[in-house]
Amino acid sequence: MPHIDLLFPNKYLKAADVAEKPDGVTLTIHSVTQEKLRVQGGDDEDKWIIHFTEMQKRPEDKRKRLVLQKTNALLIAKATGKNDSDDWPGCKITLFATTCQAFGATVDCIRVKTAAR
Repeated sequence: MPHIDLLFPNKYLKAADVAEKPDGVTLTIHSVTQEKLRVQGGDDEDKWIIHFTEMQKRPEDKRKRLVLQKTNALLIAKATGKNDSDDWPGCKITLFATTCQAFGATVDCIRVKTAAR
């Protein structure tokens, strides 16, 4: 049986989407945009979203994207050597599954590392 998160797919990447690849999944940043997302508590909030070149070949409803949070933004800046997100398109990064602390619990999450060359 697949991971429970994979039973209910959506357009945002989850740790389960990359967990099956122990070395991670390498993708090319296509763009960084803002979208309104419903956050915990039911409010809408502007969030930064990373779109990937490899996903652009898929139908719109199958294009996975990554909701960017501060830890991954800092990791991307370090991995790419570029602190300005406007300079990230064209850069390759590797996404991998791990765990982190969020909302007082240990949860599955995605982290970023430098893409193997």
